[in-house]
Amino acid sequence: DIALDILGPIHGESSVEYIIVVVDMFSRWPEVCFTKSIETKKVIRVLTDVIAREGIPFRLLTDNGVQLVSKEMEDFLRWCGIKHILSALYHPKSNEMVERFNCVIKETITMAKSS
Repeated sequence: DIALDILGPIHGESSVEYIIVVVDMFSRWPEVCFTKSIETKKVIRVLTDVIAREGIPFRLLTDNGVQLVSKEMEDFLRWCGIKHILSALYHPKSNEMVERFNCVIKETITMAKSS
């Protein structure tokens, strides 16, 4: 099983505006993609890269972001045989593993900006 979340927009001097975070829920291994685009096609490309390296997960846990619940995403997940589990609205704790990693990323960005 994997969890996915999108951080951003991130304001700063870099060309990166968003961060797509994917965490393997068994090993807790995080994968991070820095990107300007968070369209469904980009998220699918990130998932495809993760699947190519790690194999097809049984389930994908995400929030209800527009690009994550689109028909294109649902078609992709169905084609891969991945069950899509949506976290409860307004309750990020239901996707706690990836949200915890997001906190680490946010703290790191804040420290880097202040130094």
